[in-house]
Amino acid sequence: MTSVLVLVYHMLSALWLLILLHLVMGLLLRLRVLDHEGPAVRRAWNGLSSMLDPLYRPLRRVLPWHGRVDIAPVATLFFVLGVQAMFLLAGAARII
Repeated sequence: MTSVLVLVYHMLSALWLLILLHLVMGLLLRLRVLDHEGPAVRRAWNGLSSMLDPLYRPLRRVLPWHGRVDIAPVATLFFVLGVQAMFLLAGAARII
């Protein structure tokens, strides 16, 4: 059972990194540091968006719209961190 908790914890860590990469890349695109016309940037952005938009979509329906700022990725990031902390506590409780 502990190995399953460790596996889920590491999967959540990978998801956390993907969301963080998506946030940073979106910021760099909005500030025009990255060029959206480049094929590698476009492919990376479209790949990350297609993976993470199903996670953001339910939150976007619930959260209020703040103009040009999308807070769904930040809320998803905090949610993943909370779930990860719960798995960490569950694993610590199993060991004790």
